[in-house]
Amino acid sequence: MGKVKHIKASKRTELQKKLRDIPYDKVLVVAIDPAKYSPKALICNYFGEILVNPFFFTINSKGLNLLLTKIQETVNNISAQKVLVCIETTGHYHEIIVRYLQEFDYDVLLINAYTTSESRAENLNWSKTDNIDLFAIASALIDGKTTKSRLLDGNYEKLKDLCRYRRYEVQKRSAIKSKIRVLMDKIWPNFQGKGKIVNGTGKVEKIFSKFWGKAPLFIMKNYPHPSLIKKFNKTDLREISRKNNLKFRNSTIEKLLLAAENSYARPYEELEVEIELLTMTIADYENANQKIELLRDKIENILVQNPGLLLLSVPEIGVVTAAEFSAEMGPATQYDYAGQVIKTAGTNPLVKESGGKKARYGSISKQGNPSFKHIVYLVGKSLATGKTNPYFKSYAERLRKRDKNPNQIYIAAGNKFIRVTFAMLRDHKLFDPPMWKGESLTSNIFDKIDSPENKEIALKTLENYPGVNSSKLTG
Repeated sequence: MGKVKHIKASKRTELQKKLRDIPYDKVLVVAIDPAKYSPKALICNYFGEILVNPFFFTINSKGLNLLLTKIQETVNNISAQKVLVCIETTGHYHEIIVRYLQEFDYDVLLINAYTTSESRAENLNWSKTDNIDLFAIASALIDGKTTKSRLLDGNYEKLKDLCRYRRYEVQKRSAIKSKIRVLMDKIWPNFQGKGKIVNGTGKVEKIFSKFWGKAPLFIMKNYPHPSLIKKFNKTDLREISRKNNLKFRNSTIEKLLLAAENSYARPYEELEVEIELLTMTIADYENANQKIELLRDKIENILVQNPGLLLLSVPEIGVVTAAEFSAEMGPATQYDYAGQVIKTAGTNPLVKESGGKKARYGSISKQGNPSFKHIVYLVGKSLATGKTNPYFKSYAERLRKRDKNPNQIYIAAGNKFIRVTFAMLRDHKLFDPPMWKGESLTSNIFDKIDSPENKEIALKTLENYPGVNSSKLTG
């Protein structure tokens, strides 16, 4: 179990350091339940005795001044020697309150909404009201269940906003692609492929190997109905291909003409609405692609100025993945050890042990940053299933031999990535596992950066890190 100095482990130890030699009745606890318009707060002492009843305040200068005034008045009334503020992390609504209070040097601690729920349950209270939540938040602080405030600023905040917005756009694009497929099924049923039976097994024969390539998108935009393709012969389609640089193969032309000839589609006149919707949806798809590419460029420009640039030296890790991971984790300097990063992501497995039996690891914790947890899972999956990083691939294979299921393997690989990269970011070093006996696995980070200008910035950033071996930087 390691050297634990308090029955509630490191969180409680940190809290005890803050409160050592201070009488508990002189410790002020401010619990805040954030909301978009009207957050609520209460003030009590460390024994849980309420000093200021729950009150609402608004997210503006007047409301925040009200909160500050009530805290300061209570400090004066009881001659408080220490003020601890605990606020639940609810979306982004808590951030402005945290930043405001930190301007006045208040010690702000955070609590996960799941922990608030658990705190209510410990008090055998399964109701949920604003006041009950405030009591639960204050109780969680007193019990040492909070974490340090780790709000991002500067480039980390910009990177996080860009990465999260890009992920939103990618998800939106996926929905748009589904709409396009549905519309094409109505307009030209076998455009996406036709079924055939081979040796008693169903197979799909496709016209285009890549449905979202330039050529199929051109056809869907300009000739979405089979009747429009029937007007052409092979020579016509070759000329269309030449003029628009579609690079049609002869086999593709033959399949396209055959699909148009054999298609059982409704007449063009009956599908005019669907064709119009298809045109608009394809425009949405192209617009989404442009936005995603623009966001990627902005992300790359900020990443090359951050220590997260070092993550590009890990095989299988590209610019967007490195940026997302770096942004959700934040600066390595705000953590003491890798286990804290894992807990921040909420990917730490729960240990279960009883009656002297061997401890076993159960499901992962439900606490932590959901966005961080998601990227850790994706990184773990990429490393466990990829082909260019044998260090993580061999680790995943060992887990498979122990009959671990895929999700367990991906989370474990993601946690291993956290341990490795925490040391890289802390010490400003490239990926070079000390226990690896094979050839060097360090990727050339410049191969993963598109912009020449960003490559120059990256080189200057890396020159600030003495731990980087410049012989491996051959951009």
